[in-house]
Amino acid sequence: MNGDRFPFKFSFRTPASFVFAVMVIMFSIIVATSRLDVADLGGKAPDLNLSLDAREFNTYPYYEIYDQDTLEFLMVVDFPVYPGDEFLTPDNRLFHINYVEENRAYAAFVRKVRLIKPRH
Repeated sequence: MNGDRFPFKFSFRTPASFVFAVMVIMFSIIVATSRLDVADLGGKAPDLNLSLDAREFNTYPYYEIYDQDTLEFLMVVDFPVYPGDEFLTPDNRLFHINYVEENRAYAAFVRKVRLIKPRH
């Protein structure tokens, strides 16, 4: 037997046989991992490393942003916002988010931004 070859011969005759083999492997992995139980771990849940950045958790489908001084509604976004974030309103006002309560963020006006038209 040649040392640079597998000791057995295996080939996929059709793309469907390849897809079938991949599905069998995926099914085996799912079945094997679904059999894990808390009882297998001595009756207590595993100690997970929970030192993940809070930015990885999005608990709300949208966030409303308000001017913290006037409580004027500025915009709604579909991604999490955090203190320290900055954004421009459609009328080119720059705001800095100071604090977030649930899905409401309160931002302070920083300055009016003058945008320059690009040259062509």
